[in-house]
Amino acid sequence: MKTNVMRTALATVLLAGMLAGCGDEPNPSNTSGGAALPDGLLLTAEPPDARGIVSAMAAAKDGDEVTIRGRVGGRKAPFAAQRAMVALVDLSLPYCGQDTNDDHCSEPWDYCCEPKDRLSKHMVSVQVDGANGKVLRAGLKGAGGIRELTELVVRGVVRVDAMGGKTVHATGIYVVPG
Repeated sequence: MKTNVMRTALATVLLAGMLAGCGDEPNPSNTSGGAALPDGLLLTAEPPDARGIVSAMAAAKDGDEVTIRGRVGGRKAPFAAQRAMVALVDLSLPYCGQDTNDDHCSEPWDYCCEPKDRLSKHMVSVQVDGANGKVLRAGLKGAGGIRELTELVVRGVVRVDAMGGKTVHATGIYVVPG
């Protein structure tokens, strides 16, 4: 149990570190010299058999292909600045004010109404890699209409780090309408 708590804590710290300083809105067109998003990344049709983040990640091992469904959020700034990275939250976890008229959160996508340990179990980091295998220097915010609380279906490959943290390396992203 102690190992699981340490893994969860480390994964949360790593994700927070990757997303720190994300106050600026990345430019998806990357006119500032960053790389462009790969052709075909933004899908025009929804991939079949998408699973929730919790169930998909519980069963996933390093190198497994997955198709997950989630909502952009989990942090005040769920997009990494000038990096093709985003935090997704399982749809089973309501964002602040989703099911109530309690609209006191200025940033409901940060899920501040949820305990951090519960939130971390419902989140995954998604990244798009460049040809060099490293996260692409491009912003995802705004690409294809992706914003905070946007529902996405992501197809990709799971990578597990040395501490057991899982990241989905996206090969396709579908923006769910509405």
